[in-house]
Amino acid sequence: MSRKRNRSNVRNDGFAEAFLGNGARQYTLNNSFFNEGPLLDYSILQKLWRNKLAQNISSLPAEEALKNGYYIEGDEEENKILQHLDTLGTDAKLKEALTWARHFGRSCILMLIDDGRSVEEPVNFERASLRGLEVYDKQCIVEDFSGYLINDDPSDLNFSRPEWYQITPPLSGRTLFVHHSRLLLFDGELLPVYDRVAIGGGGMSVLDGIVKAIYRCDTAQSTGLNALERLSTSLLKFEGLGNMLATANGTTEVQKRLNLVDWAKNILNTIAIDGKDEYQVFNIPLTGVPNLLDSFGLYVAALARIPFTKLFGRSPSGLNSTGDGDMENYYSDVRGKEQQGRLKPQLEKLIKTVQLCKYGPTGGKELEDWTIKFNPLWIPTDKEVAETEKLKSDKNKADIEAICMAVDKQLLDETEAREYLKNNFKYPIKKTSLDLIDGDEDDNE
Repeated sequence: MSRKRNRSNVRNDGFAEAFLGNGARQYTLNNSFFNEGPLLDYSILQKLWRNKLAQNISSLPAEEALKNGYYIEGDEEENKILQHLDTLGTDAKLKEALTWARHFGRSCILMLIDDGRSVEEPVNFERASLRGLEVYDKQCIVEDFSGYLINDDPSDLNFSRPEWYQITPPLSGRTLFVHHSRLLLFDGELLPVYDRVAIGGGGMSVLDGIVKAIYRCDTAQSTGLNALERLSTSLLKFEGLGNMLATANGTTEVQKRLNLVDWAKNILNTIAIDGKDEYQVFNIPLTGVPNLLDSFGLYVAALARIPFTKLFGRSPSGLNSTGDGDMENYYSDVRGKEQQGRLKPQLEKLIKTVQLCKYGPTGGKELEDWTIKFNPLWIPTDKEVAETEKLKSDKNKADIEAICMAVDKQLLDETEAREYLKNNFKYPIKKTSLDLIDGDEDDNE
């Protein structure tokens, strides 16, 4: 008959808890999969704004999207609309709204429209005049998902979205119910619809999933500073140190001697010790440390989708790359996500509102076939323009030489060659007697 084991008397080895348990907890802490928690709340994001690296991640793409401006195709001659927007400081407001949308996950611009109505009512364009723009971040915006304030008309462009939003200006503290026609809404990163509802509307902050990488980068830099402070470590062996510490004032005497040695080393660069004492200096090599520090920054740049050269203002040490390929991908991302995704829809709504306002630059009449065009993000230097022109010139020269060779070998006749050159090159083509016989007298224009 087997005897049952009394589990209450089993004693586990403390080694597992002291070492393996601690190691497992540290692994769990460092592993990004197990460390993912809820989305960053507003109070944490407020504190993160004071971190310059986090601030750059939120603001740089927003600044990039507007740095070279835009124009309205269809209003190039007079530019009345853009001039009116300039008087309202529109670019600065748009940049601020884009930054808060990236940082907090949502922002809005309240269009201050004087139309004789309250902000709860739709805009009356027959009496409207746009007086200004006011920016609010996510904390000031509340969506109502109860269903009572949601547009249920499938033919309306605002279908399935709230008709009104609660805006609470931070200084007044008075909540306003604002009709959607008076608001420009900017959302953060994409979120599933149920997650959007759970956080009260809007998107996710761009810093979600990056905070730990920022913390590691900051920690690596501070650790590197500590390494520099300990670049040279000394070892001092006292004769009779044990007996000295056994006395009543031994600890104080040892500390005095250590302070004296440090003072002499730093000031005089000379150490005086007893003949039986021993003093040694050990230098700590820093080989590979700069590259290791850069690897933390590269990880942050990869998560933020911002080139290292842009985010940190320099190229990574030990790398010979100019970062042109990274910048090209970055500008493509800014064009797609910031300009076309976040900025253009709201900018179109703003410009349309300006045109429909009776007391606006167009007198309440909307231009025909107008559209917004962003200026190129990348403006080539004079050297790059010259190099591009030289490449084009070399290609044209090679093409012309090939055509001439084809004519010499009678693969093409002169008429075909001249027609090809006329259609593909801007250079004037000399008229021949053959053209005059054929009656083509306009080729020399």
